Amino acid sequence: PDPVRSTTDRHWRIGLTNILISPALNNGIIPTIAETFLKNNPHINLKIINEETANILSLITQGDAAGFFMSFKHFSDTEDIVYKHIYTDKIYAAFSPNHILAKQKTISLATLLRHPLTIFQNSYTSPNPVCGILEEVTAPNYYTVTNNYQIYQNVIYNNKAIVFINKSAIRSHTALPNVIDKIIV
Repeated sequence: PDPVRSTTDRHWRIGLTNILISPALNNGIIPTIAETFLKNNPHINLKIINEETANILSLITQGDAAGFFMSFKHFSDTEDIVYKHIYTDKIYAAFSPNHILAKQKTISLATLLRHPLTIFQNSYTSPNPVCGILEEVTAPNYYTVTNNYQIYQNVIYNNKAIVFINKSAIRSHTALPNVIDKIIV
């Protein structure tokens, strides 16, 4: 995902701090982001809560939370909010070992995008940021977009589609937990 953003340092205080997380962020990346953030802000204890992306900015400006983690790339500072990059992750393609692409040593993005895709989306109103990245390149062939892990994993394992997945989710086994050892990444 693109740079993860947080509000300005002027809001941080010693003790428990409310931090909101956009559902668009994959939960597999949250522990890594929180660890990076806490390393840079050791005086803060976090209360991390998921909130719909559409509500986050108003909750911040109302003072109901001190900061937020989001996965976006086109935000500009405002009077109330300053965005800071704190983490960058790599994105990989994953698919069944029986997929036609499994025999290739290297695969271009253009080749990947000619195949059906499945996307895990945590929330109805918060699109997976990978969709925006892919849609800048072409109109992806979405086989399914779901927030159901079983459907998501079955589509991949049963050779119906490929997936784009961030490295943190693979490393922490939060994405594709039942098939991670049965697919090619």
